[in-house]
Amino acid sequence: MVPDMNEEMPALRERRNRLAAQMAATMSDMQLGSVQVSDRVLGLVKGLDDPSYEVRDRTTGQLMDPAIDDREILALLDRGGLRDEAHERLLRVAVRRVQEKPRGAIGVRMANAPPDRAGVVVQQTIPGLPADKVLLPGDVIERINDTPIRSTDELADLLQGLSPGAEVNVVVTRVERDAQGRPMLGPDGKPPERRREFRMPLGNAAELDRADAGARANWPPGMRGGNLSLERRRAQVMMIEARFTRPLPPTTVVPPPPADPMQTTAPAEPGITPRD
Repeated sequence: MVPDMNEEMPALRERRNRLAAQMAATMSDMQLGSVQVSDRVLGLVKGLDDPSYEVRDRTTGQLMDPAIDDREILALLDRGGLRDEAHERLLRVAVRRVQEKPRGAIGVRMANAPPDRAGVVVQQTIPGLPADKVLLPGDVIERINDTPIRSTDELADLLQGLSPGAEVNVVVTRVERDAQGRPMLGPDGKPPERRREFRMPLGNAAELDRADAGARANWPPGMRGGNLSLERRRAQVMMIEARFTRPLPPTTVVPPPPADPMQTTAPAEPGITPRD
């Protein structure tokens, strides 16, 4: 059984609107105007105008270095002053950096916690990813590092904004269980909970995507996978292209020369091919 898409539509619209507002803020003239572009990046961008194709091509590849801040690339596009080929190459770099940046993941399928509490409920862990054998179904993820988690969207956006291998502190609330793994009951008849903290390196969200692809049809209502920020990436690419793509120069149509009335061509005889 899968979630009812009609029920999800308001939430999806709200998410898209929120993502659009966040991206517009990060790409505002004020934000990009305040970016300090390093001497290294400035030097590389000059290479995009080199007379040698090999140098231009090599420089384009060097600008994909993950150590370069994405905002430096966007800031240079915003400032303008580049020739057309250099601008187009830098625009392609900006798009590829968004599309190809590795995304972090802990490896859970999840659902929002009940309305009376914040957090994300772990419904399944993915074998081979960091959460496997560390987190348990039913754990409520309340915090990643110093950031409170209030929804599945927030968790995915936070983790997938980090690179695989980065270490994070994961704070969860866990129901106390007996030796057989059954939830215990407290004096009030409710299972007692305890807050636990784990430190783990992030895995690669590409592995989570592959795991989700084969299991999505069997998810219970409300379960979310790990590729939530792919929508964010697509929207960011569209915004970058819409803002920085230069219009093509107007096409000049050259009319053919007028026919010379004094010049005639005799029709070829049947079966004979004209030759010079």
